[in-house]
Amino acid sequence: MKCPKCQQNIPDNMAKCPICQADLTARSFTGQETGRFSAVDPSKDSYDFDLQYTLTFKDAGEIRQAIADMDLSLDKDNRGELFPERQTELEEKKPERRQRTLQEMEEAAQRAALRRVRRTSGGKRTAAERSSRREKEKAAALRNARARRQPTEQDNRKKRRLFFGAVVAVLVVTLIIGSINLVASMMNGDVTYPTLYTKGNQLYLYYNKKPVMLSSNFISAYAPVQEEDANKQTKASGTADPKLYKAETATEKQLIHVSADGLYTYFMENIDLNTGRGDLVYCQNDSPKTRTLVSISVYYKVVISKDGQSILFLRKTDDKGNHGELCYWTPALEEPVSIAGDVCGGNFVFAQNGQKVLYLNAFNTEKYLGDLYVREFGKDASLESKKLDEEVSFVFGSSAKGDYSLYAKDYDTKTGTYTLYSVKEGENPAVRAEKAYLPPVILTKTEGVYAYSNYKDNFQTVKYLDLAAGTGNVVADEVTRIERLRNDEMAIIYSKSYAETDKSDYYMVMATENVSQKVANAVSNIEDDAAKRTQFDISDDFSRAAYISGYGEEKYRGALMTMSIVNGYVGTEKRISDNAYGCQVSADGATVRFAADYNEDLNTVNLLAYTNSNTVTLKEGVCAGAFTYDAVGEIMVYAVDVQSAPINSGNIECVTTKGRVREIQTGASSYGLKKDGRILLLIRDGEGENPPGKLYTCNQKGGGKKLIDQEVTKALFY
Repeated sequence: MKCPKCQQNIPDNMAKCPICQADLTARSFTGQETGRFSAVDPSKDSYDFDLQYTLTFKDAGEIRQAIADMDLSLDKDNRGELFPERQTELEEKKPERRQRTLQEMEEAAQRAALRRVRRTSGGKRTAAERSSRREKEKAAALRNARARRQPTEQDNRKKRRLFFGAVVAVLVVTLIIGSINLVASMMNGDVTYPTLYTKGNQLYLYYNKKPVMLSSNFISAYAPVQEEDANKQTKASGTADPKLYKAETATEKQLIHVSADGLYTYFMENIDLNTGRGDLVYCQNDSPKTRTLVSISVYYKVVISKDGQSILFLRKTDDKGNHGELCYWTPALEEPVSIAGDVCGGNFVFAQNGQKVLYLNAFNTEKYLGDLYVREFGKDASLESKKLDEEVSFVFGSSAKGDYSLYAKDYDTKTGTYTLYSVKEGENPAVRAEKAYLPPVILTKTEGVYAYSNYKDNFQTVKYLDLAAGTGNVVADEVTRIERLRNDEMAIIYSKSYAETDKSDYYMVMATENVSQKVANAVSNIEDDAAKRTQFDISDDFSRAAYISGYGEEKYRGALMTMSIVNGYVGTEKRISDNAYGCQVSADGATVRFAADYNEDLNTVNLLAYTNSNTVTLKEGVCAGAFTYDAVGEIMVYAVDVQSAPINSGNIECVTTKGRVREIQTGASSYGLKKDGRILLLIRDGEGENPPGKLYTCNQKGGGKKLIDQEVTKALFY
């Protein structure tokens, strides 16, 4: 006969099933009484893996069967009939129950799946399975050869405890899996990454699947368009000194600040772009109706901490953002804390630990001189600021732990050079580099910094400084600028640019070495980011680099080269295209994606991918400048068939690195790829220049489309 609960072949006239311990004298079990919560048949292969996984561990009968298979090494479909004289021996061989690990549970689930496959194939085993079964039977025979003892009452109690422990373990596994799925949903959904957009002059937030209006008067007055100052100070390559304080007109995106985790938003409203002043508002994105007015008459150049839970801002400045009152605020405070008066925009920063504020006080905007102070806001913090140094021109920030403050003195307005200092509270200031031009690159994982020095004719020396040890290592001379920092921060990519050719060579060097390796040659210096013409890129771990050599503006193409970097050593270059327009390397270095074959008449390019030494054409005829790479290297989103009448619109598509194309939306005016991988679509209605439209979100397959809002003017943050 068969057990009505676990469906195993068992001897007739038994009171209990030897496998699942079901009471055979009671009424028959039905399919709905086995604990299964779904009508899906687990013996079929047509349902998805996640449901199969859940059913395997939710069904108590399946769990006990899987445990019995592990302990007895018997297959439930090929076990044969068990006779009464074998039952006693079988129970004696059964080991003590113990709490199973997650790995054992997963192995049991895999064996259950294998049994279902064999049932559909006639129950035949493969040679490998028969061999594995013989080995298991030999191992079981050796174990059973040991002397047996009769179980005691203490053993029986221990078995019962272990049985219930196994059941609890299964429930814990289920809860953990559910928690992981919930966290993954939060990390990859709109809950984590908000969308901010405008409807006319109203500012809206889309978070947690519903739109909320944040402000009814986003901008109160617009500034007239000003032409770029042709008399500004420039260096040899023709770019402005990056340290000069400049009067700028704020853009709409600069009025919004969202924390790195996407949970907190600070924004300006009622702002006059002529003066840069408005009202500062804070909201927690999961409860935007509790928005808080932080302060009025705030200058738009605010600074938020890494965790987004505190902010620095100036209020009551002049029309250029100077000589205002520096304030600190966190949601735990009822009112902002006034730190100091007479502070200018750009002269204050948070320490990396978020517990200190560095700022320049009484700053002279003509001589570029002020006094450097620090104010602590952590536990047991002082209520007064401490003076660290005087006649300081710029404050750059702090080391990773916040122990060392880095700033500039001796600023020469003619050459744009300065002396780099560091200071630790209770110690005297120390000179770290002289005649530096660009700001230093401060590390976030160690108490270190890459500092420039000895600026001359557009070249500098780069030194790696260990601030805590007080040591330094010159890593390279004749450096134009540091371009990339490896993800462990112990290696850099720097460029060496030549003004006469407007091209650059790229080099890699380790922080503790002084021998550079060339990774790119004759790369054009193109500042047009909107056209997606990136000429050099490298993976986050510096394992693969790609660059376009000899790019010509007359033909918009050059030779695309790629190379692998193994254990810090640069390999041999490989030429993969002669007609490259722009390139990108995935974060892990596995894929190089690039645009090629630019058509000047149609303003289109072809998209290609280079993976595992193979080049694949992904899509032809893509609008140049209207394609977006994801960071992990899996998909690209782009526009095709772009038209300018009656309104600007095109068809949005998505393609995988294997060349699978998916249609996302026809007739969209613009799109955006969100941080969570979802796609944002704006479909404008009516005619004219940029009429309002409907804002949608969907997945990378074009499914799950959801209307966010109507009458949308512009998406500002996603």
